[in-house]
Order: sequence, then C-alpha cells, then structure tokens
Amino acid sequence: MNIFMSSATDPYQLIEPKAEITRGILEEMIGNPPDFVQIQTRGPLITRDNVLTGQDSLRKNF
Repeated sequence: MNIFMSSATDPYQLIEPKAEITRGILEEMIGNPPDFVQIQTRGPLITRDNVLTGQDSLRKNF
C-alpha cells in the first residue's frame, strides 16, 4: 500500500500540535509499515516527527 500525505490534506495543520493525529498515524505505521510513504508539507512541525520517520521500519519506505 502506498500512502501520500500532501498539501491538499496537509498532515501538519494548526491543530496538529494539540491533536497529534499525524504523529499517531506515524506511530502506527512503525508496527505496520506500508510499502511507501510520502509526506509533503510546508509545516515546520514535521521536524517533531523526525525521530519517527527515521525508524528502520519506516525509513526504507520514505
């Protein structure tokens, strides 16, 4: 399965710091990695999730 998160449905909207929806999705993907993940955003909050996207199970798919 391929997953694309992009500016059309930006995963780092203003509510994300409080709701942590994108972070929760990424945490779930560590245990159940998709074939490919692409995140496109202008939001600086993506740096918060660098630790998650660097996980071995996700890194090979980014």
